[in-house]
Amino acid sequence: MKGGFPFRDRGFFLASLTARESIAPAPSRRNTSEAEQSSDTRAAIFCVAASFSPDSVSSFAASKYNSYILPVGRVFVDGWILETLDPYGAENFAIPSTRCTRIVAVDYAGSIPAAVNSMINGMLPKSILAVETYIKGLSPAPTIRLPAVGISLAQSTGDSLVQTSWSLKRRDPIECWFSDV
Repeated sequence: MKGGFPFRDRGFFLASLTARESIAPAPSRRNTSEAEQSSDTRAAIFCVAASFSPDSVSSFAASKYNSYILPVGRVFVDGWILETLDPYGAENFAIPSTRCTRIVAVDYAGSIPAAVNSMINGMLPKSILAVETYIKGLSPAPTIRLPAVGISLAQSTGDSLVQTSWSLKRRDPIECWFSDV
């Protein structure tokens, strides 16, 4: 994290995760039949980062990952929850609409001035508005093929793993990317 004078920069050991979950829809005013409610699902995307133990990198040379000898803080949770909203509900949301929730809990490792802490906390709501402004200014996002974002795992049902095989696609002899499993 970039600090401002006299607040020194901070380092963080982070691990991140992106997950998606289907959410059962709330009853809407256009049709409240159970058949329609069960066939229509909304999605929530969770993007979460948290610190991991500094002991897990103790075997690495500190000069490589912390060359400026920064104080190492701890991120208890830094997350985004992006939830698709029903435009036909009682609230009359625009089409398409997404509820964006930001959750942050950070220990900056050491004392920092109250003004700097207030400045950081004041910027958090602005980060949501900055994402909205950025997305509204873009045309539809292109499809990205390489590199893959990560590994996507499907929900397992019964003994489906008995017939499933895992493979690593390697098209480029120099670089290796993971694709959906």
